[in-house]
Amino acid sequence: MVTYQTESRELVTSVRLYVDIERNLLALQSDVPIGPEAATEFGDCVVDWFADMNVLPIYLSGLPRQSNDNPALYGVASGDAIELLAETDIKRPAGMGLISGPTGALLAQAVEQDRTALGLIVESNPQLPDPIASQTIIKQGLEPLAEIEVPTEDLSTRAEEIEEARAQLIQRMQQSTEDSSRAQPLQMYQ
Repeated sequence: MVTYQTESRELVTSVRLYVDIERNLLALQSDVPIGPEAATEFGDCVVDWFADMNVLPIYLSGLPRQSNDNPALYGVASGDAIELLAETDIKRPAGMGLISGPTGALLAQAVEQDRTALGLIVESNPQLPDPIASQTIIKQGLEPLAEIEVPTEDLSTRAEEIEEARAQLIQRMQQSTEDSSRAQPLQMYQ
């Protein structure tokens, strides 16, 4: 399958690599979810490739946010990345947890093959895009780990737009419920 974007007519593959040679960075983006049945096979392929490239993979995952507070960021690791995390301000997870899907498969492969990998877990909204969680993972996680600076001002604007859209959706759903068809008894002399 291929995907297309709103800004262009150009088709792109649904899984892409973005590379910044100057900063020695690589990002893998997937526009489609990888099902549980394919996650292990995908993990085998990618983990071996990362080992051949001699890179430190940083995998991103979300944890449902329970409050409207700023999202917390947690770090987990295998191999030498454990020491790297200890040198940062990234917190340990507050409790026991599970990382599933492709990210879990990739981290499991690293553990099983005694390879170095790092996982960043951000509290986020599981049902809507969460620009504030994205900003947190970039500013508190990726920037200090990769020693880079990433402009994130647009994410604050997007957060406001998404919040407005969410409020409008809730209002429409409430109005729809009030206006929905329903049966009611008729009284003899109405």
